Formats: sequence, structure tokens, C-alpha cells
Amino acid sequence: MSLAVGWLLALGCAAPHPEPISTLSIEVSESEVRLALRTQAETWVEAAPGIDLDGNGLFSRSEFEAARGLFSEHVSERLRVFAGPERVALRSELKRLELVDGAFLPDEWVEFDLLYFHEVGVRELELHDLLFSDSVPGHQSFVTASWAEEPASHFVLGNGRQEALLRSHGGRVASILSSFLRLGVEHILTGFDHLAFLLVLLVASSGLRGLFGVVTAFTAAHSLTLALAAMDLVRLPPRGVELVIALSIAYVAAENLWLRRRRSPWAEAFGFGLIHGLGFAGFLGEALQGEPRWKLALLGFNLGVEIGQVAFVTVAALLVWLVFDRGRRRASTEAWIPSPVARLVSAGVLALGLFWFVQRAAWIG
Repeated sequence: MSLAVGWLLALGCAAPHPEPISTLSIEVSESEVRLALRTQAETWVEAAPGIDLDGNGLFSRSEFEAARGLFSEHVSERLRVFAGPERVALRSELKRLELVDGAFLPDEWVEFDLLYFHEVGVRELELHDLLFSDSVPGHQSFVTASWAEEPASHFVLGNGRQEALLRSHGGRVASILSSFLRLGVEHILTGFDHLAFLLVLLVASSGLRGLFGVVTAFTAAHSLTLALAAMDLVRLPPRGVELVIALSIAYVAAENLWLRRRRSPWAEAFGFGLIHGLGFAGFLGEALQGEPRWKLALLGFNLGVEIGQVAFVTVAALLVWLVFDRGRRRASTEAWIPSPVARLVSAGVLALGLFWFVQRAAWIG
């Protein structure tokens, strides 16, 4: 709202020969896109010299009437709208073209009403405004866009930016969720240190109950610190966090090898999961820069991480069942995998944890 008022004030206070500007209002309904374009008449003398028939550098009403076809051709070629991820070019139709007295400036304005027809349910549009990009340096277009019964968005095109991606509220929600969900899945499945930590906890757990406790605790912990970091309530040096993550992997693996008493891996999963959440936050911070719907993005990323974890645990459990269960039904207190195998896995993860610790310590030095 404040930006729109600012534009009106700028127009109202402009000098007789202001910087070249135009306004573009976009309204999207179920089956069409309506564009109302308003441009300064004098801008067209520079953009389309053929309009100035007598060559005096001025723009008269008689020249306007003679150049209607030229206006229509220029706008249809340079003001394009594409629909959906497939970028389908929408068919346009010029509904009105008039030369009117300026409401804010003494100069006259050219006004266009255009309709672009689309399929029902389009939630994403791509606007290409090339009307004056190569002919009128410094031209800016002040754009207002809205879907039916949704708040309008405001932005400026020009000075090198000639394209804009427009989404409805529903379309934007779906896009953010899907993008950050995919990012979360990719991050956990390629975050080998997080997977190693999860694996070394899993081999120490007992049966399905132990598996469920470990994954739930790790999820709750890193979700908590990830949210706190995203809200800028917790901030630690990223390199220090990565160092502690490596140390946590080595520590839990060493416990598996040398600690004889039984313990509850879920408690360690929660405790160290708090640190791992800060590691996720360091990665996610860059992606959240400039994202106004960061809470939605955070939810999508967390869901993606959990989907990746569930996939990893499911595959691991299936392999254990195929290799070691041999058709026997295990009790909930029975070791998830045979002790020699668990020790072998723990030894390998311990070596990895120590390697990552030394490697990351070198970063700090």
C-alpha cells in the first residue's frame, strides 16, 4: 500500500518533463488476464519514431489516430504473458486504445486495455515487458498485480529488469513448499555426516521401538534449533558447529565400541540433534535470504529432511531384515543387528568422524 501511494505522489509532484514512466495494472481471473497499460505520450515519439509523421518531435492527436495499428503491433510484440511452468504464451486481444489527458501530469497519456486468455486455474504467470527497453533509456514501469480476492503485489520493471514471475497466494505456497521440500530431501541424502550420525545411533538401538525413538528424537531436536536459528534467536560460528558435529559422530561411535552398559540412543539423538540442527541452519540461511514466507520455507525444508531420513532408515531396516533376520521375529529388546556387525559399522563411522574432525579443525586454523 505504501509503495502504491509513493508512486502516486511521485507522479503528482513530477516536473513537466519527468523521467519516462508507465503504469501497468494486472488483474487475473479464472479465464483471463486483464492488463491496463498507461504510458506517457511523449515516450512513444522516442520508442516508435514512425508515429511522429511530421518529424517535429511532438505527438498530436491526428498522428495518434493515424498510428493506431503501429501502437497495437508494438504492444502485442513487446508485452508478452506466459502461463504456468510450461511457459505457454497467452493469446492477447486489444480491447481499448485511447489518448487521454494526464491525471497527474500536464502531458497526455496513451492508455491500453488488453485481455490475455488462459486455461482455467492458472496460478503462475510470467510477464515480459519490453515496450521501451531498447529505445527509451531510464524508462520504468510501475506494476500492480493481483489475483481475484487476493492482496495486490507491487514492483518496478526497468533499469535492466524486464521480466517478472507472478504467482497467486495458493500457487506461491505450493511453489515454496515443493522447492524447499526438495531442498531438504537433497540435503539430508547428500549430508553424509548427518547420515553417519544417524546410522551409528541406529546400530545401537533395539528393535523397531528403538529405531522410532532415535528418529523421533533426532527430528525434534534439529527441528527446534533450525527454527531458532531461522528466527535469529540462536547464532553460533558455522565452522565451530561443523567441528562439534564431527566430534559428536566420533563420540557416539566410540561409545558403541567401548561402552558395555546398555543405554537409550534416543537421548543422545536429541542432545546431539540440537547441534546438527544448527548445521542445517547454516546451509539453509543462504536459501532463506530475501524469502518473505520463511516460515513456510522452513516447514518445507523440515518435511524434506524428514522424508529423506525416513527413506534412509527404511532402506537400512529392510537391509537388516533381509540379511540378518532370516525370517525370525525379533523381540523389541533384542539387538537390531548382530554385535560384530554393529561394532564393525561403529568402527568405520568412528574413523569417518575423526577424519571430519581433523579436516574441519584445519579450517579453523
